[in-house]
Amino acid sequence: MKPDVPPLRNREEERKKKEEVSFKSLERKALTDPRPEERIGALERLSVSEDRARAVAVLMHGLHSDRDEEVREAALDALEDFEELSLEALARVAVSDPAPSLRLRAVELIGERDDKGNRVVDLLRGISQNDQDEEVREAAIELLDEIQDAK
Repeated sequence: MKPDVPPLRNREEERKKKEEVSFKSLERKALTDPRPEERIGALERLSVSEDRARAVAVLMHGLHSDRDEEVREAALDALEDFEELSLEALARVAVSDPAPSLRLRAVELIGERDDKGNRVVDLLRGISQNDQDEEVREAAIELLDEIQDAK
């Protein structure tokens, strides 16, 4: 006698329900867990999610809103892996993140982009003149020099 095997469609629906519960659990942990290491772990697991659009939304929230520098760094890493870092997202980090190391990284990532138009030049000028950290200012100046040399 054969064991009862649910039809393939029911198994697929069950798998999707489990993935949804798992995604919601990871999202909740990434956004609300009081322990930074748990939020980092959740962000890392979300970065391999099949639901890319929802994962990117959670990662962006972590990047721009988490109070812990290491969590924001993990979100930046994951978004970089996803290749989902817009100029606007990088500019926001480069200009307003409280951690100099993340502002520096954002400036470096801006430098790796193909787009080196007026918006990028204006952004880098502002950073080179106004950032509180000397290393961030110097990185922006170096990129401006590279852009100028390429013209």
